[in-house]
Amino acid sequence: MLYLGLGSNLGERKKNLEGAISLISQNIMAVTKRSSIMETEPLLPENYEDDWKDKYHLNMVIGGTPHKDFEPEELLAEVKKIEAQLGRKPAATWAPRIIDIDILAWGDLKYESATLTIPHKELLKRDFALKPLLEINPKWVHP
Repeated sequence: MLYLGLGSNLGERKKNLEGAISLISQNIMAVTKRSSIMETEPLLPENYEDDWKDKYHLNMVIGGTPHKDFEPEELLAEVKKIEAQLGRKPAATWAPRIIDIDILAWGDLKYESATLTIPHKELLKRDFALKPLLEINPKWVHP
């Protein structure tokens, strides 16, 4: 099963999540599992913009079966295409965003390149991603 983390902290956050799920269902996978939505404080780097601290995230995880046998980098390209379709613009790392889609885990796949790590390299440190993943699959084990 493929697990994607969704987050939004700009605009109509819930609508942004639903729009992402709709496009993911059309282009990437049949979504068969959805976590509840959590509201969380933003992660803030040093020297962040003052208005970033007030941009709370809505986060959730979805799971499902991919529509085809994607290569990991091909899947990442599809995810980035959906983010762009929903209005995500290039911005500083951790800047507020309309939508963020992370590839969290994909079966027992372990993959690492310059642009992508599966399972997500920060997954075990991010409760806003790990808790919803475990909500929809309590038996999930990091490969």
